[in-house]
Amino acid sequence: MDLSSFPEEIILQVCNSMNNREIIEFMKTGKTNYRICKEVLDIRNEFLNQRAKSFVVEFSDSEWESIKSNYPIISYSNIVDIISLIPLITDVIKNKKYPVRRGDVIYVTNLVTDFPFENTLFWNGSRLIPTEYEPNEKFTIPKVFQTPTEFPPMYWSKIELDSVWFDKPRFRDQLMQNMEVGSISKAFDFYTYKGTEYLGAYSSFTHNHIEYFVIGDFYYNYDYDDEKAAKEFINWLNNDDENSNYIYINDEAPTFDKNGKIKNKYSSRMYFLQL
Repeated sequence: MDLSSFPEEIILQVCNSMNNREIIEFMKTGKTNYRICKEVLDIRNEFLNQRAKSFVVEFSDSEWESIKSNYPIISYSNIVDIISLIPLITDVIKNKKYPVRRGDVIYVTNLVTDFPFENTLFWNGSRLIPTEYEPNEKFTIPKVFQTPTEFPPMYWSKIELDSVWFDKPRFRDQLMQNMEVGSISKAFDFYTYKGTEYLGAYSSFTHNHIEYFVIGDFYYNYDYDDEKAAKEFINWLNNDDENSNYIYINDEAPTFDKNGKIKNKYSSRMYFLQL
Protein backbone atom coordinates (compact mmCIF):
# COMPACT_ATOMS: atom_id res chain seq x y z
CA MET A 1 0.00 0.00 0.00
CA ASP A 2 1.75 3.13 -1.24
CA LEU A 3 0.52 6.20 0.63
CA SER A 4 3.05 8.58 -0.89
CA SER A 5 0.25 10.77 -2.28
CA PHE A 6 -1.22 11.18 1.22
CA PRO A 7 -0.19 13.96 3.62
CA GLU A 8 2.81 12.96 5.70
CA GLU A 9 0.86 13.33 8.94
CA ILE A 10 -1.49 10.58 7.71
CA ILE A 11 1.45 8.29 6.88
CA LEU A 12 2.88 9.01 10.33
CA GLN A 13 -0.42 8.01 11.96
CA VAL A 14 -0.39 4.76 9.99
CA CYS A 15 3.20 4.00 11.03
CA ASN A 16 2.47 4.75 14.68
CA SER A 17 -0.44 2.31 14.62
CA MET A 18 1.78 -0.61 13.50
CA ASN A 19 4.09 -2.89 15.39
CA ASN A 20 7.71 -3.20 14.26
CA ARG A 21 7.13 -6.24 12.09
CA GLU A 22 4.29 -4.50 10.22
CA ILE A 23 6.36 -1.34 9.79
CA ILE A 24 9.22 -3.27 8.17
CA GLU A 25 6.81 -4.60 5.55
CA PHE A 26 5.17 -1.20 5.05
CA MET A 27 8.54 0.51 4.54
CA LYS A 28 9.03 -1.51 1.34
CA THR A 29 6.04 0.13 -0.35
CA GLY A 30 7.51 3.55 -1.08
CA LYS A 31 10.35 5.97 -0.36
CA THR A 32 8.14 8.35 1.64
CA ASN A 33 6.74 5.47 3.67
CA TYR A 34 10.28 4.25 4.30
CA ARG A 35 11.55 7.63 5.47
CA ILE A 36 8.67 8.37 7.84
CA CYS A 37 8.42 4.84 9.24
CA LYS A 38 12.17 4.67 9.82
CA GLU A 39 11.84 7.73 12.04
CA VAL A 40 9.14 5.90 14.02
CA LEU A 41 11.38 2.83 14.39
CA ASP A 42 14.31 5.00 15.49
CA ILE A 43 12.21 6.57 18.25
CA ARG A 44 11.11 3.15 19.49
CA ASN A 45 14.66 1.88 19.41
CA GLU A 46 15.75 4.78 21.59
CA PHE A 47 13.77 3.07 24.35
CA LEU A 48 14.95 -0.44 23.52
CA ASN A 49 18.60 0.63 23.37
CA GLN A 50 18.65 2.32 26.77
CA ARG A 51 21.14 0.80 29.23
CA ALA A 52 21.78 1.33 32.91
CA LYS A 53 24.87 3.31 33.80
CA SER A 54 27.23 2.13 36.51
CA PHE A 55 28.96 4.31 39.11
CA VAL A 56 31.63 3.44 41.64
CA VAL A 57 31.88 4.62 45.24
CA GLU A 58 35.15 3.79 46.97
CA PHE A 59 36.24 4.64 50.48
CA SER A 60 39.86 4.92 51.64
CA ASP A 61 41.23 2.78 54.46
CA SER A 62 41.00 5.67 56.90
CA GLU A 63 37.41 6.33 55.85
CA TRP A 64 36.61 2.67 56.46
CA GLU A 65 38.04 2.86 59.96
CA SER A 66 35.78 5.83 60.66
CA ILE A 67 32.82 4.01 59.14
CA LYS A 68 33.38 0.95 61.32
CA SER A 69 33.39 3.18 64.38
CA ASN A 70 30.15 4.91 63.50
CA TYR A 71 28.01 2.35 61.67
CA PRO A 72 26.48 -0.97 62.74
CA ILE A 73 28.63 -4.07 62.35
CA ILE A 74 27.11 -7.45 61.50
CA SER A 75 28.32 -9.32 64.58
CA TYR A 76 28.81 -12.78 63.08
CA SER A 77 30.99 -11.53 60.20
CA ASN A 78 32.48 -8.29 61.55
CA ILE A 79 31.53 -6.35 58.40
CA VAL A 80 29.55 -3.17 57.94
CA ASP A 81 25.87 -3.59 57.13
CA ILE A 82 25.45 -2.20 53.59
CA ILE A 83 21.89 -1.06 54.34
CA SER A 84 23.12 1.22 57.11
CA LEU A 85 25.59 2.81 54.67
CA ILE A 86 22.93 3.88 52.16
CA PRO A 87 22.56 7.45 53.57
CA LEU A 88 26.36 7.90 53.51
CA ILE A 89 26.71 6.56 49.97
CA THR A 90 23.76 8.72 48.87
CA ASP A 91 25.57 11.79 50.22
CA VAL A 92 28.68 10.82 48.23
CA ILE A 93 26.61 10.54 45.05
CA LYS A 94 24.96 13.90 45.60
CA ASN A 95 28.16 15.69 46.62
CA LYS A 96 30.03 14.37 43.59
CA LYS A 97 27.01 15.13 41.43
CA TYR A 98 26.82 11.70 39.80
CA PRO A 99 24.28 11.94 36.93
CA VAL A 100 22.29 8.95 38.20
CA ARG A 101 18.96 7.97 36.68
CA ARG A 102 16.34 5.57 37.94
CA GLY A 103 17.61 2.03 37.45
CA ASP A 104 21.31 2.94 37.47
CA VAL A 105 23.76 0.80 39.42
CA ILE A 106 26.13 1.83 42.22
CA TYR A 107 29.10 -0.34 43.25
CA VAL A 108 30.91 0.06 46.57
CA THR A 109 34.14 -1.51 45.34
CA ASN A 110 36.09 -2.11 48.56
CA LEU A 111 33.23 -3.22 50.79
CA VAL A 112 33.72 -6.67 52.30
CA THR A 113 30.43 -8.58 52.15
CA ASP A 114 28.95 -11.94 53.00
CA PHE A 115 27.19 -12.47 49.68
CA PRO A 116 28.05 -11.83 46.02
CA PHE A 117 26.76 -8.48 44.74
CA GLU A 118 25.85 -7.31 48.25
CA ASN A 119 28.01 -4.28 47.43
CA THR A 120 25.65 -3.43 44.54
CA LEU A 121 22.92 -0.83 44.97
CA PHE A 122 20.32 0.66 42.64
CA TRP A 123 19.07 4.21 42.27
CA ASN A 124 15.26 4.27 42.36
CA GLY A 125 14.93 7.89 41.30
CA SER A 126 15.29 9.51 44.70
CA ARG A 127 17.36 7.15 46.85
CA LEU A 128 19.45 3.98 46.82
CA ILE A 129 17.91 0.55 47.32
CA PRO A 130 19.68 -2.79 47.79
CA THR A 131 19.69 -5.86 45.60
CA GLU A 132 17.25 -8.67 46.29
CA TYR A 133 17.84 -12.38 46.75
CA GLU A 134 14.44 -13.71 45.76
CA PRO A 135 13.13 -15.77 44.03
CA ASN A 136 16.54 -17.42 44.41
CA GLU A 137 19.65 -16.80 46.46
CA LYS A 138 21.41 -15.20 43.51
CA PHE A 139 21.59 -11.49 42.95
CA THR A 140 18.41 -10.04 41.41
CA ILE A 141 17.32 -6.55 40.53
CA PRO A 142 14.67 -4.93 42.78
CA LYS A 143 11.06 -5.80 42.02
CA VAL A 144 10.14 -2.15 41.54
CA PHE A 145 11.91 -2.18 38.15
CA GLN A 146 9.43 -3.72 35.70
CA THR A 147 9.99 -4.82 32.08
CA PRO A 148 8.91 -3.68 29.52
CA THR A 149 6.47 -1.14 30.98
CA GLU A 150 9.31 0.98 32.37
CA PHE A 151 12.62 -0.53 31.30
CA PRO A 152 13.70 -2.27 28.08
CA PRO A 153 14.59 -5.95 28.42
CA MET A 154 18.34 -5.52 28.04
CA TYR A 155 18.59 -2.48 30.35
CA TRP A 156 20.92 -4.24 32.82
CA SER A 157 22.86 -6.28 30.25
CA LYS A 158 26.12 -4.46 31.06
CA ILE A 159 26.08 -5.95 34.55
CA GLU A 160 25.42 -9.38 33.05
CA LEU A 161 21.94 -9.94 34.41
CA ASP A 162 20.05 -12.58 32.46
CA SER A 163 16.63 -12.21 34.11
CA VAL A 164 14.12 -9.40 34.62
CA TRP A 165 10.92 -8.71 36.50
CA PHE A 166 8.26 -9.06 33.82
CA ASP A 167 5.03 -7.08 34.25
CA LYS A 168 2.99 -10.22 33.56
CA PRO A 169 -0.41 -9.11 34.96
CA ARG A 170 -0.56 -6.25 32.48
CA PHE A 171 -0.03 -8.53 29.46
CA ARG A 172 -1.71 -11.72 30.66
CA ASP A 173 -4.78 -11.36 28.41
CA GLN A 174 -2.69 -10.75 25.29
CA LEU A 175 -0.46 -13.71 26.05
CA MET A 176 -3.42 -15.99 26.65
CA GLN A 177 -5.09 -14.92 23.41
CA ASN A 178 -1.92 -15.27 21.30
CA MET A 179 -0.64 -18.55 22.74
CA GLU A 180 0.41 -21.25 20.30
CA VAL A 181 1.92 -24.71 20.72
CA GLY A 182 4.17 -26.68 18.41
CA SER A 183 7.58 -26.14 16.88
CA ILE A 184 9.36 -23.15 18.38
CA SER A 185 12.16 -23.85 15.92
CA LYS A 186 9.94 -23.48 12.85
CA ALA A 187 8.19 -20.43 14.25
CA PHE A 188 11.42 -18.57 14.96
CA ASP A 189 14.21 -20.37 13.09
CA PHE A 190 15.42 -21.44 16.51
CA TYR A 191 17.43 -24.69 16.47
CA THR A 192 19.95 -26.50 18.63
CA TYR A 193 23.52 -26.85 17.41
CA LYS A 194 22.65 -30.32 16.07
CA GLY A 195 19.56 -29.08 14.30
CA THR A 196 17.14 -30.66 16.77
CA GLU A 197 13.77 -28.93 16.94
CA TYR A 198 12.61 -27.12 20.05
CA LEU A 199 8.95 -27.81 20.81
CA GLY A 200 6.66 -26.09 23.29
CA ALA A 201 4.23 -23.26 23.93
CA TYR A 202 4.92 -19.66 22.96
CA SER A 203 3.07 -16.39 22.70
CA SER A 204 3.49 -12.68 22.04
CA PHE A 205 2.29 -9.33 23.28
CA THR A 206 2.58 -5.74 22.11
CA HIS A 207 3.47 -2.75 24.24
CA ASN A 208 3.78 0.74 22.77
CA HIS A 209 3.59 -0.93 19.33
CA ILE A 210 6.69 -3.05 20.02
CA GLU A 211 6.17 -6.79 19.73
CA TYR A 212 7.71 -9.12 22.30
CA PHE A 213 7.72 -12.91 22.53
CA VAL A 214 7.46 -15.27 25.49
CA ILE A 215 8.37 -18.93 25.14
CA GLY A 216 7.74 -21.74 27.58
CA ASP A 217 10.02 -24.58 28.53
CA PHE A 218 11.76 -26.33 25.64
CA TYR A 219 10.84 -29.92 24.81
CA TYR A 220 12.20 -32.44 22.35
CA ASN A 221 10.25 -34.97 20.27
CA TYR A 222 10.64 -37.82 22.73
CA ASP A 223 8.99 -36.03 25.67
CA TYR A 224 6.76 -33.45 23.98
CA ASP A 225 3.00 -33.19 24.25
CA ASP A 226 0.91 -30.22 23.04
CA GLU A 227 -1.52 -30.47 25.93
CA LYS A 228 1.23 -30.66 28.53
CA ALA A 229 3.10 -27.66 27.08
CA ALA A 230 -0.08 -25.57 26.87
CA LYS A 231 -1.09 -26.47 30.43
CA GLU A 232 2.27 -25.46 31.85
CA PHE A 233 2.24 -22.16 29.99
CA ILE A 234 -1.32 -21.35 31.12
CA ASN A 235 -0.47 -22.30 34.71
CA TRP A 236 2.40 -19.82 34.60
CA LEU A 237 0.14 -17.11 33.17
CA ASN A 238 -2.39 -17.65 35.96
CA ASN A 239 0.20 -17.85 38.72
CA ASP A 240 -0.17 -14.73 40.88
CA ASP A 241 2.97 -15.37 42.90
CA GLU A 242 5.12 -12.37 41.96
CA ASN A 243 8.25 -14.53 41.99
CA SER A 244 6.90 -16.31 38.89
CA ASN A 245 7.35 -13.00 37.06
CA TYR A 246 11.14 -13.11 37.38
CA ILE A 247 12.04 -14.80 34.13
CA TYR A 248 14.99 -15.41 31.89
CA ILE A 249 15.95 -13.31 28.87
CA ASN A 250 16.93 -15.74 26.14
CA ASP A 251 20.17 -14.48 24.62
CA GLU A 252 19.31 -15.83 21.16
CA ALA A 253 16.50 -13.33 20.66
CA PRO A 254 15.46 -12.92 17.02
CA THR A 255 15.54 -9.97 14.71
CA PHE A 256 14.13 -9.35 11.22
CA ASP A 257 16.17 -9.21 8.06
CA LYS A 258 15.42 -6.76 5.23
CA ASN A 259 12.78 -9.15 3.87
CA GLY A 260 10.90 -9.28 7.15
CA LYS A 261 12.06 -12.81 7.99
CA ILE A 262 13.05 -13.59 11.57
CA LYS A 263 16.73 -14.45 11.90
CA ASN A 264 18.31 -16.38 14.76
CA LYS A 265 20.41 -13.45 15.88
CA TYR A 266 20.61 -11.32 19.00
CA SER A 267 18.90 -7.94 18.75
CA SER A 268 17.71 -5.30 21.18
CA ARG A 269 14.82 -4.61 18.83
CA MET A 270 12.77 -7.41 20.39
CA TYR A 271 13.38 -10.25 22.77
CA PHE A 272 12.33 -13.61 24.11
CA LEU A 273 11.40 -14.16 27.70
CA GLN A 274 11.80 -17.78 28.69
CA LEU A 275 10.06 -19.46 31.62
